[in-house]
Amino acid sequence: MKPKFLFLRQGFFSLVFLLLFAASGHTQKVTDGGSGGLLIGYRQVDVDGFQASLPDIGPALSNSFMLLGGEGYSMFNRFIVGGKGYFLGGSRVSWNGPVNNFEGRLAGGAGFFNFGYAVVNQQKLLVFPLIGIGGGGMTLTSTRDEDVDFDNVVTNGTGVLPLETNVSNGSFLLDFELGADFFPFAGGYGLKLGLRAGYTLALRRDRWDYSGGEIRNGPDGNVGGFHVSLTVGGGGFE
Repeated sequence: MKPKFLFLRQGFFSLVFLLLFAASGHTQKVTDGGSGGLLIGYRQVDVDGFQASLPDIGPALSNSFMLLGGEGYSMFNRFIVGGKGYFLGGSRVSWNGPVNNFEGRLAGGAGFFNFGYAVVNQQKLLVFPLIGIGGGGMTLTSTRDEDVDFDNVVTNGTGVLPLETNVSNGSFLLDFELGADFFPFAGGYGLKLGLRAGYTLALRRDRWDYSGGEIRNGPDGNVGGFHVSLTVGGGGFE
């Protein structure tokens, strides 16, 4: 596992033990409130379809992405309603072709409406399963990585040569997640430390597009995958 994702895994399990230990002495129950925060974590994506759009001489794309975004929710009588959105970035490759040099960048994002229920509702600790309904996608941008003459960009009225191409795959998504939030200060208000882990399921995988229209007869594309993240923010419950 790459170092930048290894620290996330270690931080995730460390925070699990911290949450359980810190909340062990707090049993006062809460039912209503709200919270929000930043998300930073790790997300897997099946990149086989995008890999098929690159030349055989190109290097392999990574299926590991940094997740960066935000989330928030309100709780009413232990029922949770909220949302989250995030950006995915981290896979960049370059290769030398027989004539030109190229660079490929794979990035994307997703957004969800979330619904859940607090199975643990202590004043300083909430634990809740969530189901998210939303959508997302990934785009692979392939660019000529070199300087070019103007005459090679616009050619006698025949149009623009493909200095850059974009290949995209998107889908409706279902997200299944387990969350835990810890409020360290007295009264259950203020700073929040939390974690999230789950799996995102892509409901449609066969839609491919490029900047000029739809790509027909494309491979199976799955923008779903496993994810884990840490969250830092604030909120309060009573």
